[in-house]
Amino acid sequence: MQVSALQSMLIRKEKIDSNLTRLEQSLMDITAAGMQPVLEDASEVIE
Repeated sequence: MQVSALQSMLIRKEKIDSNLTRLEQSLMDITAAGMQPVLEDASEVIE
């Protein structure tokens, strides 16, 4: 395989890794935002 093809694959892999990291963070943010009302309701029940 040529060096340029390997470089191209590496660049694509890095972009995919970056996109997956951003997606993972977005999903964590969405999950946290979705859990907030549940946690608030639970704290009211406990009190």
